[in-house]
Amino acid sequence: MYIPHLPDHYPQIEIDEFVVMPDHFHGIIILHENEKPYSISEIVRGFKTFSAKKINILLGKTDHTFWQRNYYEHVIRDDFDLNRVRDYI
Repeated sequence: MYIPHLPDHYPQIEIDEFVVMPDHFHGIIILHENEKPYSISEIVRGFKTFSAKKINILLGKTDHTFWQRNYYEHVIRDDFDLNRVRDYI
């Protein structure tokens, strides 16, 4: 699973801008209301787990870590902030 496929697993989210770096990624996840809400931590953990497994398979490695341990989240509250974060990404 990689970033564009996250909505396949978490249907109440939408992916906006994103960029993948060597050991982390920047992205905007838009949360929509749904019957079963997921937390940001669950979505990030799912992405890191599924993508690391896929990368390990492609590289013929086992249990290699690719992502930073923690993550930073920021709630975007208006269009000005949204455009600022998009420009950063």
